Amino acid sequence: MDAIDEQLDATARTPRSLDCFNHRLISGLFGTLLIYNVVPATNEMIIISRISANLVWYRNCLLKVWFYILIRLADSFFLLHIEYIRNRYQMLNYELRVTTPVDLLGAGKSKRTLAPDVIHQRIVQLKRVQNYLKELNGAVNERFGWQLFGVITMLFIGTTIDGYWMYANLHYDSGKYKVESFLCGISPLLMFYMLFSRCQHCINEGQMTFYHLHNVFGYILPTQTMELVRLF
Repeated sequence: MDAIDEQLDATARTPRSLDCFNHRLISGLFGTLLIYNVVPATNEMIIISRISANLVWYRNCLLKVWFYILIRLADSFFLLHIEYIRNRYQMLNYELRVTTPVDLLGAGKSKRTLAPDVIHQRIVQLKRVQNYLKELNGAVNERFGWQLFGVITMLFIGTTIDGYWMYANLHYDSGKYKVESFLCGISPLLMFYMLFSRCQHCINEGQMTFYHLHNVFGYILPTQTMELVRLF
């Protein structure tokens, strides 16, 4: 991560660009962890407080809530890495977007043409950043892959059990715990949605790199630069 930040800071076209993206990373990470941890935990505490009269449900939910807390703590580290990779891909794409032979300068929006060797040097630096991001992405997949498989399996089992409870309660117990039975499915579904959506957003941001490179393809550049672009 330090190598990625150092390279991006050295490559940035605008001053304090890295600080700006760091602020965006912190705000995005705060929102993600708030939704992923606080909302499900609050929902589970509400369920437990309302079903203490039903001993079976109470014991089951009290046991599951500790598993969910441990799962969310472990997944928080995964989400931290995902948000970081996504944020750095956003900065990489921003730098690619401004790396064109035509550059807007100053308040008057005057234009100048960047030299091909300058563009080539920036492409080399940004390619190095992308290589670092690919290595980090591979390390995250290797470290958290089996963990996520276990999480999804446990979420599926938990959701299936809760779904059966909903059916049994609503059809055979006169809907005594109707609200609580539906609340049981919120936590696993929300956790699964957050994991899936954050991973998908990260993948989409990585794929946007190829889109921004089309800005460079529209200009006459040295062959070695075009070959380097194709390696992205």
